[in-house]
Amino acid sequence: MKERLRLALVRRGYSATGGAEAYLKRLARGVIEAGHKVQLIATNEWPEDQWPLGPITRLRAESVIGFADELEQVRPQLDCDGLLSLERVWSCDVYRAGDGVHRAWLARRRKFELPLKQFARALNRKHRDLLHLEQSLLASRKAGRVIVASQMVKNEIVDLYGYPADRIDIVHNGVPLDKFRFDSELREKSREDLKLKPDQIALLFAGSGWERKGLLFAIQAMALCKNTKIRLLVAGRGNRCSFSAKLQTFRVFTQLRTSSSCLRFTIHFPMPVWKRLPADYR
Repeated sequence: MKERLRLALVRRGYSATGGAEAYLKRLARGVIEAGHKVQLIATNEWPEDQWPLGPITRLRAESVIGFADELEQVRPQLDCDGLLSLERVWSCDVYRAGDGVHRAWLARRRKFELPLKQFARALNRKHRDLLHLEQSLLASRKAGRVIVASQMVKNEIVDLYGYPADRIDIVHNGVPLDKFRFDSELREKSREDLKLKPDQIALLFAGSGWERKGLLFAIQAMALCKNTKIRLLVAGRGNRCSFSAKLQTFRVFTQLRTSSSCLRFTIHFPMPVWKRLPADYR
């Protein structure tokens, strides 16, 4: 008889549209279908009705470092065979670096930030705490294995922290094909709703936290291009005022649309973005 494993999944905070949350739910369903058990280690933000897949252990700490400290305290009491964390914590059996490498991200930002912004960021305790936890998992080898979604992130972990490459697994983000079947009628209706002409090409930038996700690079790329048939659709949440100012700076046409709490920009985009984006963003 196949042994039934008990897996604990760790996630701090909750976002109804978050990719990490969707990933955890799909993973948990797959683990259960394979005959094993899962439990969630989370904070109070995760709604009870959004985890019908097993028990939830809730940690009270709200800060990055407090959550990691509390997890270390309760871990001996967790009834599990393995702990997989989507958060930077002090230690775990498997760490999924879905947010990339914070040390590398900070280094990239410094290339584009003013000195005063760099100084303020250096004083921000949250960034120091994230780096300490990252150091513990990777440099001190307190993550038994690491899962990444790209070769770039794997290279950064090896180069910056000396973590063994043979303990890093690249698992590309999957797509639930049953939810993304091509529907020509829906496609035409969506294009009509977005006021896209038949000869226009639509590119989608999807994600909340536009500054961190690199929307500025897309806007800068737009200023370099000449093809007027392409539109960049930006869906998600971010600082609309900040990016509207940047759009004016780069003389880019934009039309703002609001749908519930989600902001959607339809932006004049002159050519395929991937040909112009910096290598840092690919």
